[in-house]
Amino acid sequence: LIVFIFLSAFFSSSETALISINKFKVRQLQEKKVKNADTLARLMEKPNAMISAILVGNNIVNIASSSLATSICVAMFGAKGVFIATVVMTIIILIFGEITPKTLAQENPEKMALKASKPIYILTIVFKPVLFIFNKITIMISKLFGRDSNSNQPSITEDEFMTIVDVGHEEGVIEGEEKEMIHNVFAFGDSLAEDVMTPRTSMVVVNVDEELGDLIKFLDNANYSRIPVFDENIDDIIGILYVRDLIAHLQDYNFSLRDHLRPAFFAYESKPIMDLFKEMQEKNVSMAIVADEYGGTSGLVTIEDLVEEIVGEIYDEYDEEVDGIKKVAPNEYLIDASTELEEINEELGLDLESDVFDSIGGFVIGIADKIPDTGDSYSYKNLEFFIVDAENTKINELKLKINPIKDDINN
Repeated sequence: LIVFIFLSAFFSSSETALISINKFKVRQLQEKKVKNADTLARLMEKPNAMISAILVGNNIVNIASSSLATSICVAMFGAKGVFIATVVMTIIILIFGEITPKTLAQENPEKMALKASKPIYILTIVFKPVLFIFNKITIMISKLFGRDSNSNQPSITEDEFMTIVDVGHEEGVIEGEEKEMIHNVFAFGDSLAEDVMTPRTSMVVVNVDEELGDLIKFLDNANYSRIPVFDENIDDIIGILYVRDLIAHLQDYNFSLRDHLRPAFFAYESKPIMDLFKEMQEKNVSMAIVADEYGGTSGLVTIEDLVEEIVGEIYDEYDEEVDGIKKVAPNEYLIDASTELEEINEELGLDLESDVFDSIGGFVIGIADKIPDTGDSYSYKNLEFFIVDAENTKINELKLKINPIKDDINN
């Protein structure tokens, strides 16, 4: 009887330990060459067989112990022995065969899982015919309820992984910069070229017929090492000018920009930036011209833009650190109209949303239902927008005033 109770405790603790340990921990144990780690890994490859073997073994010993206890009690107490055996064995199995061993296993699942892996693995082999039958019955029952028990579910989902990262940051295991970078890596896989490109309205380009003297002055002000070159208009990009290619031709009176262009690399707006990044690496290009569905120029993307999606802003010797949001007075801000709504919300604690526009300038255009003129003003909830600088086709700069929300006004 004591042996059966011991076996019940073994199966219960094994079940808890093997369910508690995850595949990532098992992989670590294998890499450290821990004893029985390989057996544990093989066992974890077939979780259904593992659990079934434990349950079959546990039920066998529990039924056997109860039957034996009943026989002993009937021999000692007669008909009352059945009731006595039921009560006593229920208490014993609960305390010594279930609660206590499972509690102990929960405290150190790794150690218990390693010890139990070999015996349980042997049981999966011994019980293989029985487990095969049970598995088929389980599959049939699952199908009756519209579930596929054979479907392979991932060990961990993306949301679960991100939660692990967040918890690791809260507990000090992962630094804030590391957390942001991991989040950016996952966002990187979901972004398209149009999400990260410099729009055509902000592109710096040069005409292929530009004279050398004018070109040098232009490049001196542009502060870029690579510039797209167009022929008739910006939708007709014919190549990329590398500024260093001009060094040997500064005194060339017969200079023609057309003779010093490198081929332009093109990509569509809908191209995932993960694929774009790989392709740019393979072709050894650092700039891609983004085309729209009609073949026109939509914007451009550089390798630096793609890397910044993961590591954050990178400043080189040509960059000027631009602050798109400048506080000019209490609750008043001067804002670059191209600043994204997401950044506005994060910096100013607002909740501006638009299904059509991404920038604050576009948001105000949506409110006005037209392209505003310089000096125009608009109100939205407790916000006031003043147009500081606007052109025929866009807003360049605006001022935002945030008024306090009165208690009697429902936001």
